[in-house]
Amino acid sequence: MDAKIMAGVPTGAVLPAEVATAGEQGRPSRGRPRGYQLLRFVIQAAVLLYVILAAIGHSVSWSWTANLHTICPFGGVENLYTYFTTGNYVAKLHDAVFVLLLGLVAGLILTGKSFCGWICPLGTVQELLGKVSRFVRRGRPSVVLPRQLDRVLSYGKYAVLAWVLVQTARTGRLAFEGYDPYYTLFNIWSDEIAWTGYLVVGITLGLSLFLERPFCRYACPLGAVNGIFNKFSLLTLRRDPATCIDCGRCDRACPANISVSTGTVVADGECTRCLKCVEACPVNARGADTLRVRSLFGRVAKRGASLPVPAFYSMAILAFALPILITNLTGDFKTEATHVYTSAADIKGSSPLGDIVENFGVSKAELYRGFAIPDEVPLKTKLKDVQGQMSLAEGAEIVVPENVRTAIGALDEPVNTLTDEADVPPERIESVLRDAGLRQDATIRQLMQEGTPGAVAYVLSGEWPTPVQTDGGVAPPVTSTTSVGTGTEGAEGSPESPTGGGTGYSDGEETPPAVRGTTTLGEMKDLVDDFPAFLVEFGIPASEPSSAQLKDLVGTYGLEVSEVRAYVEAQ
Repeated sequence: MDAKIMAGVPTGAVLPAEVATAGEQGRPSRGRPRGYQLLRFVIQAAVLLYVILAAIGHSVSWSWTANLHTICPFGGVENLYTYFTTGNYVAKLHDAVFVLLLGLVAGLILTGKSFCGWICPLGTVQELLGKVSRFVRRGRPSVVLPRQLDRVLSYGKYAVLAWVLVQTARTGRLAFEGYDPYYTLFNIWSDEIAWTGYLVVGITLGLSLFLERPFCRYACPLGAVNGIFNKFSLLTLRRDPATCIDCGRCDRACPANISVSTGTVVADGECTRCLKCVEACPVNARGADTLRVRSLFGRVAKRGASLPVPAFYSMAILAFALPILITNLTGDFKTEATHVYTSAADIKGSSPLGDIVENFGVSKAELYRGFAIPDEVPLKTKLKDVQGQMSLAEGAEIVVPENVRTAIGALDEPVNTLTDEADVPPERIESVLRDAGLRQDATIRQLMQEGTPGAVAYVLSGEWPTPVQTDGGVAPPVTSTTSVGTGTEGAEGSPESPTGGGTGYSDGEETPPAVRGTTTLGEMKDLVDDFPAFLVEFGIPASEPSSAQLKDLVGTYGLEVSEVRAYVEAQ
């Protein structure tokens, strides 16, 4: 019997024949415990389920959920520069990211890159796809790239990390958001996904069918950070050359293509501490302690330096989970959204209406009138929830983030610019402006102020925001029908708007008739106290017929419908 095989192995524990046949392709031999991988799968599945529920909950405004960036520790890495130089957070990040970062670092220092192998939900999805693919292909193993090519590709994630950190620090925005497969995959039903995100997640999932965790190994910036800690984590995987039989099963079992059998310490930055090599070792199963978890300071030959594997994965999980649990109990795990807006492009489905009013120089009255949003819809309502509160048809795309972004982004530009910017038919714009009695060079803000309620929504979508019929008849009509001031007049709490809604008539008072472009001179007689004085004020001859509409008099006499409206309200 080979002396190397028997060195350090208890008498009768391993026989050459047993070693030769056990654990083909890295699978554990008969009688060997397989509980590590089952437990790892249970933990991965639990984390994956939590992230899915959090993503769904955030989209439907469950109170306990936060955006996906907040429940990923890489957010803390991205935010370090911005926080320590300005004291602020990168857009979409909150206090909770530093709690997750604390848990991550604690786990990394103790156990190395275990977060990637036991917790990361994106890694879990890639791993599951690989298992499904092997099952469909009747057990054929995943593609293994040549080691040199694999090593070169693995440097890609460090390039991605450098780019993300520089761009995030420079812009104060999450530079990786538009490419992040984690964010895209678990937020795929929202309106906040860039086409690049769809492309990256498609490539990632497609390659996962043939390669083990392709994104993790070649492009993940968090994986690049985590791998550095494998070099000096307090607990690591060590191989005892004295009892190793050089069967190579640990190498074949490793999903990261690491040569476990050629060194004494598994400190490669690609190791995710999944422990598949530990389970695959046929000598380990016989009690030889050849490939085990040991302290960074323990001697390989000293049997007492070994740490039970359950203690290892328990430390890996608790190091990450305890800071989160403790801060939740103390109320310090804060995930309240603090949106940062630098342009209209930052308006998302999760943006409250109040944020739009507060950050973009548009009054509540203007915004609500432009999109026919009922006055009773509170400013704290998220944009993605507005259509539901308006009782619009399910699936309608009228008062949606894209349209609001477009309108706010071009707020003080002529409505006609939407022909090129949003592919709006020019005849639709001409019709709406004509009905409002506005000139053809009127701005979007003017249309919000003077147009028919919902006119901006109609221009951008081609549909009026009309409530759908319910079982009891037609849903209540919108109430944002009265006029608004210019600029920021009528904003919440201003003297122009006693009720804070821009209309000032929601407390039971009778709403005065709205003056529109289609209002006739005959109707104006009923709206003003002194009709002859009104005609003189606006230079309108008494010979004009009562059927003449204000919109027809705009060009002839240079009047503005907004001025007429103000005249009526001032009485």
